Amino acid sequence: MREPRNPFRLRASEDVESHETFVHLFGPDALDVLEPDNIWKRPQILRSAPGGGKTSILRLFTPASLRTIYTMRTREHMKDLFKRMTALDAIGDDGPHVLGVFLSCAHSFAMLDDLNIEDVNKKRLFLSLLNARIMLATLRSVLELKQREYPACLTSVSLAQQGATTSIHDMPSDLGGKSLHEWAQGLERDICDALDSLAPLSQAGLPGHDSLVALQMLGSQPPLFERNPIADRVVLLLDDVHRLSAKQREWLLDTILTMRSSTAVWIAERLEALNIDKLLSMGAVNRRDYDEVTIEDYWRGPRAQRFVKLTSSISDRRVRDVRDADPGRVGSPQRHRGHREERNGQC
Repeated sequence: MREPRNPFRLRASEDVESHETFVHLFGPDALDVLEPDNIWKRPQILRSAPGGGKTSILRLFTPASLRTIYTMRTREHMKDLFKRMTALDAIGDDGPHVLGVFLSCAHSFAMLDDLNIEDVNKKRLFLSLLNARIMLATLRSVLELKQREYPACLTSVSLAQQGATTSIHDMPSDLGGKSLHEWAQGLERDICDALDSLAPLSQAGLPGHDSLVALQMLGSQPPLFERNPIADRVVLLLDDVHRLSAKQREWLLDTILTMRSSTAVWIAERLEALNIDKLLSMGAVNRRDYDEVTIEDYWRGPRAQRFVKLTSSISDRRVRDVRDADPGRVGSPQRHRGHREERNGQC
């Protein structure tokens, strides 16, 4: 899909194909909803109506966006955003400090809740499929951050040895990228085979796990690239969580809050999702076990003028993008450069 010449037609961050265009149009003040002291310590739940900016915030911490911000850090229009991301310790003068692992929950997860099986088996299938996709997304993100081809360069990727992983019954003995990739693909394939089987599903015969072992496998140390840590920390960015069924969302939140993983987890969902009061019934306390931010509420009251400033800043960036565009070109030069950059990633 080609981006329209009129940047005001770009309603959602998913519509912006070019990473350079995305970070160029992002308003740095939108990051005010994040508290620097807590975002890496406890789960973050970002909620808003459609178009509130939650997906844009998550996308900003993905490898492609971080690399683009770092590359453009000396340009005048990028200095404010680079400064904000530096203050959050997501990036620095030496490059990105965080490995963002983005995963959308919009596809195929909710259909598992339609199966005519017991909830305990539905939960096992859901968490197992989530584990497989988290691991695949992690491996892809490592290579994306290092601008290497996926999956051809997986031999350069590995996980640090974690003592806790010995309790995972099907954990591959080799924690190299290829073995982990085969493990995740095999797990996803086994789940599909179980669903396609004509035999009744039983808990003993189901593949997978009853917890988020993918976070356990990541442990307290980031993945390695050529035996060196890929970044200072990892953050799992789960988008479209409202697209899960009510039970799946409850299982996900309960598992994350119970695990207290050292891997940061951010959740983005629409306001239509299960009421946040459900978390209280799990024993979780806001500002202690998790941080919940409703973006619209954040900008109300005394922050209203700052929100006007934010939206004006974003409008100015889009107007400037129109003024700088070359109407004689079919696509923007930024877009073409971005595609060339993504293709340049040999091992």
